[in-house]
This record gives sequence, structure tokens and C-alpha cells, in this order.
Amino acid sequence: KAGCRHIQVDEPLYARKTEDALAFAIEYLDKAIGRAIKDSAVPQDEITVTIHTCCGYPDFLDQVGYAKAPKQAYQILAPGIDKAANFHAWSIEDAHCHNDFTALLPGLPHTTIILGLVTIAESRVETVEEIRDRIQHALDATGTKDINALNDVGRPMFGFAPDCGLGYLPEEIVRAKLANMREAIKTFEV
Repeated sequence: KAGCRHIQVDEPLYARKTEDALAFAIEYLDKAIGRAIKDSAVPQDEITVTIHTCCGYPDFLDQVGYAKAPKQAYQILAPGIDKAANFHAWSIEDAHCHNDFTALLPGLPHTTIILGLVTIAESRVETVEEIRDRIQHALDATGTKDINALNDVGRPMFGFAPDCGLGYLPEEIVRAKLANMREAIKTFEV
């Protein structure tokens, strides 16, 4: 037997096919993950499964107007994601679209939300203040002041990451974006 403690599934269609995701796809993936972690050498309570729901990738860096999933897709998917027994965290893209956290986050009491705080296909580097504002908006929407607060099932309420993979970006831009993200998060630490 073998196993790992952190599993991430990058799911590219849920946000574009929300009806299918809610009708059967979330349930089927949840069951498949449940079977996989049941047979793991790692105890189930030490495993964190994260689902990243991708909203779309451009063809090239700084492409304007490329097709993304509808902005309301996360709100539509939230009840199904939160209900899935084996999804512990949900990685969502926020930097490119600025989700309505007051509508989205209260519907996810059992799921850690990993907020995408920097864009992945724009060479512009987000400022510390811009990133900090998104974190603050998420905290305000959940009524907490602590980025380390726990959700209803005792897991962290929040995690922070880039929107998605950073493969389009030159290394110096990646480093600048991640440094600003780190600095913004540090302003909330006690």
C-alpha cells in the first residue's frame, strides 16, 4: 500500500458544464476519490483532497478577451462541492474575475476555500494592496478577521494560491507575483 497526504484534482469542465457537474460529475469524482483514499496507507483523516476548478486558459501571455467560464459558475457549483464528502478544499480562480464572496463563501461551510490571488497569464504584477483587498473582502464575507480561522468541520477556512498554473509567465514575474502575495498574506498574520 502507498499513499500521499495532499491530492489535487484539476477539473477543467465543471465551470463550463455546471448542470452536468451537479447532476453527476461531482458525485462520481467524489466516489472515485473516496475509494482511492480508503485504500491508502495514509490514514484518511491525514489526507487533504483539493479540487481546482479551472475557468480557462489563454493561447498566449497577455491575451485579451479569451474565453473563460461564466463568472457565476462557482456560485452554481458551490452546493455540490460543499456536499462532496471527500473534497476538503476547493481552489478557485479569483484574481481574473473577482468573485462575489458575499454570495459564494457562506454556502461553503465545510470546504476550505483556496483563493486564487494572482493572475496566471498576465504580465502585470498585482500590488500587495490589490491582493490584500481581495483577502479582506473574503474575510468580510465570512464575518471573520482571522485568515487562520477554521470552518465548520475544523479545517482551515482559507488557503491562498495563484489562480492556476504559472507556466506562461517568465520567472521574474512569477517571483514578483508570489512575493507580493506572500507580503499581502503577512499583513494579516498575528
